[in-house]
Amino acid sequence: MKKLSLILLSVILLASCQEEESNPEIVSFSPSVGNYGDQVTITGSNFDEFNAVSFDGVEATIVSVSPNQLVVTVPVGSKSGSITISEGDKRIESASSFTVTSGAWKKVAKAPFIAEKSSTVAFTIAQSAYFSVRHYEESGDKNEFWQYNQVSNTWTERTPIAVDYAQSFDSKGFVIDGKGYMIEPSGGDLHEYNPETDKWTAKKALNFYGTEQSGILGAFSVGEFGYVLLSDRTLYRYTPATDTWTGVNVPSMPKDVYTTVSTSDKVYFLASGLKLYEFTTATTPASVVQKASSPASVSANPEILQGAGQQAFIGESYNVMEFWQYSAPDNRWIQKAPFIGEQVYSGVHFSIGNKLYLGFGASAVSDVLLHDVYEYTPE
Repeated sequence: MKKLSLILLSVILLASCQEEESNPEIVSFSPSVGNYGDQVTITGSNFDEFNAVSFDGVEATIVSVSPNQLVVTVPVGSKSGSITISEGDKRIESASSFTVTSGAWKKVAKAPFIAEKSSTVAFTIAQSAYFSVRHYEESGDKNEFWQYNQVSNTWTERTPIAVDYAQSFDSKGFVIDGKGYMIEPSGGDLHEYNPETDKWTAKKALNFYGTEQSGILGAFSVGEFGYVLLSDRTLYRYTPATDTWTGVNVPSMPKDVYTTVSTSDKVYFLASGLKLYEFTTATTPASVVQKASSPASVSANPEILQGAGQQAFIGESYNVMEFWQYSAPDNRWIQKAPFIGEQVYSGVHFSIGNKLYLGFGASAVSDVLLHDVYEYTPE
């Protein structure tokens, strides 16, 4: 009887040891910081049986698994927190947290006016963004001009280009040496805004009215020059010092480019199929080089495209829940924190420093024009 008891005790102890040995253990993970879609290697033991992994409660995709190593990708929608390995009721959490670098959105001061993308020109000077807004009303059309100050989070009305000035749809703006410029697609009329005097001055028009170049795809600045890309994909350079326009030879210009965006040190063109091109004036002639196409599923309406600091972003104006950043150093697109506001269309986007802003437009649910503005801060 004593011998039987010893045998039973041995069996119980062996089963207990086997159960303990089968429990997974997280020793470390690398890297400890990453963004959606980045791969993370988790090192430990007994991963072959316990391989369900989550980041702050959001399940991750497992790339590979072995007894001592798991390779997973950071799931979209996860936030900074512990990494958990589970199987059934068993859960093992990491002692340290993984930091998700997706950036964050927040609501800023509500604008005292409404605006839509097609009737608004926005440009940024120092710590303020400026908006020339065309209102179409039964009582008569009019223009407004507003300043948003990032530091004070306040809105101030400024002197419009002209109350009755016929600002057209899809007018464009750019900034050179602390002054804003607005160019009209109807004929290339150019006006300069000086924030120190709060005054507008007419400048040399590009004069393409009545030609096949009857539209503006984008406007941007590089150094002391402004550039305007027309609908036939020809490019013109504006020199403020001499108030003159000059054609720019770009033999490698893609024929399906439909918009432009500039960051603090680079200029990009977006083409059909979300193809991305980097533009440079450092070569003679100027050239464009194709980069990684965006994997974003917004190809039907990719209207949100903006530079903030050294980053370029893409989303879509009708459903901005999906939001991506282009990383120039490693030529890839990284999914970022989704927009927190309601679904909008014809939203207005702008940037100040390294922060991106999106607001105005109309509600996709009620079709009511909005005053709300949201700020995105990268990690």
